[in-house]
Amino acid sequence: MVYLVRVEDQAVKPLFETPPAKSDFVPSPDGYFLAYMKPSEQNTALNLLTPNGSTVRELAAFKNTSIYPIVWSPDGVRLAFVSLTNGSETTSGQDVLIIGSDGRELQQIYHSAFGSINNLSFSSDGRYLLFQDDDATGRHIFVVELSTLEQHMLQVPNLPWDWWWLAPSWR
Repeated sequence: MVYLVRVEDQAVKPLFETPPAKSDFVPSPDGYFLAYMKPSEQNTALNLLTPNGSTVRELAAFKNTSIYPIVWSPDGVRLAFVSLTNGSETTSGQDVLIIGSDGRELQQIYHSAFGSINNLSFSSDGRYLLFQDDDATGRHIFVVELSTLEQHMLQVPNLPWDWWWLAPSWR
């Protein structure tokens, strides 16, 4: 359950009558919105919610899909997320997508047939998105320049391509 706590008098109330199942709530950089996945029988939605619970906005919805993880750009203008399609063999896999916090400009920026994308991270200037993807040859780190959608697989000198990376991030 997710609760709202008022700082002035410590009043506590549940944010939802029935909370969304299996969802993380990811706060925007300014704290104005919480992004989360809302599954239903028909589709799975990427939603934004104001922390007081008064406003819910659906940014995108997908059939036969789960959404995880979700990350905000440093300026709060865009979100990146991974969509896992639970379809037939021809449609299964994971996609990295970005979308404006206003629900516009949904773009697929990467596809993996293996379904093991994780550790999404925007660069501090919001120009790049870093993530890792595991496939039959190992764990690889990718960087996508968001203005051009150009992808690069990173390699550290003197380490093999199939090196097993753990939790890459910007520093």
